[in-house]
Amino acid sequence: LSFIVRFTGHGRFFYSVGQHSINVAMLLWNRYRDPWLALQGLFHDIHEAFVGDMSSPLKQLLPDYKALERLVEHSVRTYFNLPGEFDARVHEADYMALSTERAVLFPRLPGESHPEKWRWLTPYGVDHFEVKEATFEGTRRAFLFLYEQLIELHAGSKSGYDVINVLDKPHRVFLK
Repeated sequence: LSFIVRFTGHGRFFYSVGQHSINVAMLLWNRYRDPWLALQGLFHDIHEAFVGDMSSPLKQLLPDYKALERLVEHSVRTYFNLPGEFDARVHEADYMALSTERAVLFPRLPGESHPEKWRWLTPYGVDHFEVKEATFEGTRRAFLFLYEQLIELHAGSKSGYDVINVLDKPHRVFLK
């Protein structure tokens, strides 16, 4: 996911699906302190590692692609013992992340005539986290680190205190 560009590469700088997934997981972690919920956020776009990312308008025109995406998504969720449907809070965090990413990666340009296409994101706000460039390797390491910590916390093999201290700052560790 660290090599798959978000928004089909149309942002101000390279921003990966892996970075987005980390930010969704961290939004959930910071709000709910629930490792199972944060894992769902981390894996909410994992199918894109196999089918890639496609712009939403184009995806709507390709029902066969949508069917393939659902099949891969189901297979990956089954493999990782994730629920068939993610918690509604995962979708909310995904939209919060999108709103923040949109504000940074697509700032309003002078004379822009279509801000209404983003208006639906208004209730989700912006500035939930810092959107910045990261290396492929840094993103990969942060994703795997976050996954390992959340799995250990969910399984109860680590104390919440030890993991929480580390989880609150994964970006500072790897996403420089």
